[in-house]
Amino acid sequence: MASRYATDKYVGEVRDELKGDIASVKSELKGDIASVKDEIGAVHVVVERIESQVRALADGVTSSREELERKMIALEERLSARISRLEQVVRQHSEEIRSLRLEVGELRLRFDRRDLRLDELEARVAAVEKRLGVG
Repeated sequence: MASRYATDKYVGEVRDELKGDIASVKSELKGDIASVKDEIGAVHVVVERIESQVRALADGVTSSREELERKMIALEERLSARISRLEQVVRQHSEEIRSLRLEVGELRLRFDRRDLRLDELEARVAAVEKRLGVG
């Protein structure tokens, strides 16, 4: 019976020691868990701040893109209008050039005819002068 008593006593001491160790570990874990919860809360605050900044950045990018699109559309409209005017002027000048070429061609023909008439007149004057003995 003495050895049973010693064994029971030893088991009781080990049990008490284990209870103390468990209580100590439990207490440490509670502290660690509380610390982890605090860190998670701090991380959550940082994540919310980052999310807010990302939203603000996305809004800024969207706003900038929309403004850039408006400016590009306005520029395209202005350039299209200018190009249309230039095309119209080029067409008009092309027509005027064709017309002027025709006029120059007609003037050359008239000049050539007058030049021929002048040559004929000079020949006739030379013949008259020859008959008159002048010149």
